[in-house]
Amino acid sequence: MQASALRRTLFVALTVAAVGIIGCSKNESDPMNPDGEGGFGNTPSTPVPQEMVGMWYAGTIGLTNFYNPGTGQWTSGRGLGMFYKLYANGTYEYGWQGQVTNYNCTTSGLVYKRGTVVVGDSVLTLHSTYGRAKGEYTCSPASNFDRPEPPSTSTIIVRRGQDEQGNPVMFIRMTTGDYVQYKLLE
Repeated sequence: MQASALRRTLFVALTVAAVGIIGCSKNESDPMNPDGEGGFGNTPSTPVPQEMVGMWYAGTIGLTNFYNPGTGQWTSGRGLGMFYKLYANGTYEYGWQGQVTNYNCTTSGLVYKRGTVVVGDSVLTLHSTYGRAKGEYTCSPASNFDRPEPPSTSTIIVRRGQDEQGNPVMFIRMTTGDYVQYKLLE
């Protein structure tokens, strides 16, 4: 029971920290036109192997219409989770959402990115060319935001595997930290 409470407290602290970091970004200009040139600029890409193509998710996340770059509309951010959607042509989409309620105050954050991917042996290098972040604070609505995220490059380490039922999974981690199991949405 005590370990569960500690994990929950750590989970809440990490979520609040992540939302806070997102909220501190000062870049207010859109990094690119999401509709021009397919929205991918000149960033490098490689084809994604067929066994990695698809929507991979961890946690609880609203995957349907998470963010629509054409309309700028978000779905409600409930729970904590993220997804990577990998396309055969070397492009990707990424989404993260987190929501915490403490003392009747709810803090929620959502991030959406898309761009190109370079596939290595056990590494994916993600070059975001378009991104948005949204933060909502019920007890401090003046701090709410919905703004562009600047282009960036990040690296994730991946291992493919199977869960207990034999379904495909990917274990993903940043360059440091623990692996997180991502399931394939079918």
